[in-house]
Amino acid sequence: MRLLLLACICLLPLTGCIDEPRDGGPKTQVSPWPESGAPDALLVLADDLAACQAATGRLPAALAQLDRSGVASGGPYAGLTYVYHPTGIGVLRDGWRVLVADDRVRKTDHVWCIVRPPVRVNGSPSLRVVLIPMIELREAAAAAGGR
Repeated sequence: MRLLLLACICLLPLTGCIDEPRDGGPKTQVSPWPESGAPDALLVLADDLAACQAATGRLPAALAQLDRSGVASGGPYAGLTYVYHPTGIGVLRDGWRVLVADDRVRKTDHVWCIVRPPVRVNGSPSLRVVLIPMIELREAAAAAGGR
């Protein structure tokens, strides 16, 4: 009897009672817009905004505040003419929020923007630099009360 009990205790972990990884969906959140070829200046700005948010718990009210934050690796940001708002310029499809829009059109009818995904998946970047069609950006800004 003891031998049977000992065998059951030893074999219990092998019978499927061990926690196995759950399928929680995709491991990364894929952007619906192209990300390759983004301007280096916007990539650095996205990293600096994320670092500022991690250090202070919020995004700066203006890009110029990044210069005084002590966490920015790029800049100076005081003279930049990017369109920026810490809570978002507008909300794109599927809840992606635009925080920064490039001040120039680098590809016909498209603008590079820094966006925040609607839900952040662990291990994925909190901010992404993506190429958004101008019409979609205008619609998102208009819906948010902009022009």
